[in-house]
Amino acid sequence: IKKAKNEVNKVIERAHRDSLEPSPGNSLRQTFENMVNGLLNSARDNTGSSAQRSLSDFNQFKAMVVSGAKGSSINISQVIACVGQQNVEGKRIPFGFKHRTLPHFIKDDYGPEAKGFVENSYLQGLTPVEFYFHAMGGREGLIDTAVKTAETGYIQRRLIKAMESVMIKYDGTVRNQIEQLIQFTYGEDGLAGENVEFQSIISLKPSNQLFERLCKFDLSSGEKYLSKFLTDDIIRVFYPNESF
Repeated sequence: IKKAKNEVNKVIERAHRDSLEPSPGNSLRQTFENMVNGLLNSARDNTGSSAQRSLSDFNQFKAMVVSGAKGSSINISQVIACVGQQNVEGKRIPFGFKHRTLPHFIKDDYGPEAKGFVENSYLQGLTPVEFYFHAMGGREGLIDTAVKTAETGYIQRRLIKAMESVMIKYDGTVRNQIEQLIQFTYGEDGLAGENVEFQSIISLKPSNQLFERLCKFDLSSGEKYLSKFLTDDIIRVFYPNESF
């Protein structure tokens, strides 16, 4: 994080010296903001990666992320290492009070802290200023959730109302209630999707005794039994006092 802050300060110095070149299609201010945002976001990602590497493979949070069940490395980064840059409408926190983001900062301060960078993690706790910026970024997410839910719900309703009269006629074509042709053959192959594949549930066929013999996993059976399924380091978790 300190390295990223130093890089941001160098970019600010270059902007003050007028030695910063605008990137294609962007103004000088846009180029500056993009560079700073990129540096701070990479700092969050790098701290998250190092935090994830430091966690044990048995850590449940890490297991959720690595397996793809829930969450991402960004969640690990924000909880343990650094919450990162807060954005409003895709940009750093804008000036709003006499050329500053909050009264706590001096005029025209473009530094990381003054423009919404949250250095602390959720585990450490945010400062009042960081909490304020975090609330600004979080509010945008809440609004998006509410608006998109309404939009997608209305789109779905219109689709349902538009397609509720569509049916397969006796000649095999797909038409609506006023006989407008939609498809010559349903699904282009005339096959009903629910009957194309059949799945067999093998657990229903065997008796209770056979199912138990095939599938029961018993920790009390000892290390030799567990060695059929588990590696040595996992067995040591169950039998820490045994020698292998």
